[in-house]
Amino acid sequence: MDTTIVCSVCNTINEILESTCSSCKEELPSAHQRLRILLLRYKHAKPMTAMNSDQFELQLKQKNDEIDALKRTIESLQQKPSSTNDTAVEIESERVHLAKERAEVEKMRSLVATLQTIPYIDPSQFHFNAVMETGQIYELQIGNFNGRSVVMKKILKTIVDEQVTNRFKASISLLAKLNGGEGTIVSLVGANNVGEMNPQIYLEHMQRGSLRTFLKSTARTQLAWKTRIDIALNMAKAVKYIHSLDLIHRDLSSHHVLINEQKIAKITGFTNAREIDHNKMTNGIGNFRYSSPESMVEGQLYTEKTDIYSLGLLMIELDTHEIPYSNCKDRRGKIMGDFMLLDALIHAKSGSEVTKHAFKDSPNWYRELAIRCTDLDPENRPSAVEIVTILQNELRQGSYDNIRSNRRLQNPPAVINLHVSVLRAKNLLDTQAFGIQDPFCKLSLGGQIARTKVHDKGGCDPRWDQVFTFKNIHPIDMVLEINILNKNWMIDGQIGKSTMPIEATLDALDEKMTWNAWNDVFSRGDKKGSIMIKFEFEGDLARWLEEYKAAMANFNENEGHLRSMHNDEERMKKISNILIPKMQNLGKMASGFVNKVAGKP
Repeated sequence: MDTTIVCSVCNTINEILESTCSSCKEELPSAHQRLRILLLRYKHAKPMTAMNSDQFELQLKQKNDEIDALKRTIESLQQKPSSTNDTAVEIESERVHLAKERAEVEKMRSLVATLQTIPYIDPSQFHFNAVMETGQIYELQIGNFNGRSVVMKKILKTIVDEQVTNRFKASISLLAKLNGGEGTIVSLVGANNVGEMNPQIYLEHMQRGSLRTFLKSTARTQLAWKTRIDIALNMAKAVKYIHSLDLIHRDLSSHHVLINEQKIAKITGFTNAREIDHNKMTNGIGNFRYSSPESMVEGQLYTEKTDIYSLGLLMIELDTHEIPYSNCKDRRGKIMGDFMLLDALIHAKSGSEVTKHAFKDSPNWYRELAIRCTDLDPENRPSAVEIVTILQNELRQGSYDNIRSNRRLQNPPAVINLHVSVLRAKNLLDTQAFGIQDPFCKLSLGGQIARTKVHDKGGCDPRWDQVFTFKNIHPIDMVLEINILNKNWMIDGQIGKSTMPIEATLDALDEKMTWNAWNDVFSRGDKKGSIMIKFEFEGDLARWLEEYKAAMANFNENEGHLRSMHNDEERMKKISNILIPKMQNLGKMASGFVNKVAGKP
């Protein structure tokens, strides 16, 4: 990019930092005028085009060098006094643009690195059987690879659009990062031509098709509630996994949930998925019938809670077998058309007709959860972690079909409190093109929320050194979520996210019943930095686990003949063979330490 300035008197080319012409000594444009010219040049610089990885790496290096040089130049120019407020506003606007460009470069760097890790499948290894579907942009073919049924997806030959290709490559990269989402996301088997304009990918075959097709072809009376809750649970687990990587799906719908032969649900449809970055919010993405109201309004910001709204609608669809808002009627009693429905959703208030979701025969707890998910206020919606916990517990206790437990599994009477120390973080994502970010943390555990103070100008290595107490926790089921945010997060967005299952820390407790460690922080789908957390348990953990074990054993004895208890049995083995003995030993060690301090034998 050109970083010179031409003298308007003698046409001599000068360095951008010069204040007078090197030839005729006439004054050059003011510092702020030169800065504005420089930023506008960068804004309108020619975008990168599709290329092979070597060409991309070279251009990426050149673009990074340009950004670094431009940043140094801008900082130098900014040291000179401002002449007008209007100029300052223009500069701030261009600053924001440069921040977006910088983020785009980082995103492309990550894209190339991820694409290079995908297993290569030679086209000759794919044995074509039939065309499954041909859409406006993509074609899906079913065939075999190494004796396995797979689906090949490619862009139609008639589509010659660099933007479409880049979006497809981004979705391929994301699928590779998600790596099947622990069995909840459609797996990427391999790909070819990922560095060209015609990439092809190979996905696991989901025999029963989309959830919409599955529900449409299955009578409500033929679909057991246990199966519906299993499907809802796997969808929630997928969303939980996506959010744990600091990502938003943005396009959840029954068309993007696929069902395999065993009726296991997995999520797909990642073309519109994106990182959580409020500088780049795009409204109107996806099927609006499944979209949250806040994501429909141009210019309005939204968070990962937009996916929770979509998940709530999918839960309702599992009950009714109908697409969302099928119960909404206009003033004449006819089904509300798309334009009228869209307007009603955008302007929806609490109590509006579109918020009165219809149900058929779902359990009350299921309806309550779906209604919480579709609350108009995103802050009132549960997290994916909480949804997974609720669905797992209700599924375990048989809260479906005609199996109604008379012996609800109760939490043990022993109370465990958890003191969480948020100490510091290091090497976090830098979300600021200029200036230093001001990070703080939002902690969520079992529906309890806490926030740290803001570390002004904490940058990428902030410190908080704060302790929060979470009352009456469940050490086995609960997961701590930490969202690391900028002070002006509604403008600057989220820095990253870290999650910690409480159960995973029990194995590593010391004699003081504490645990501390660096935990990975994910930003935009990649590991980026870490956060130091300390747990201190208050209460008799050994007693809690023993009472929990006894409650589970009693419940299984009375209810086990009605449902599968395999997962509970595996959990109980760990509690009996590992956790309880460890807690008992820690209790003895702690008692010995106290006696030693007191001078007792």
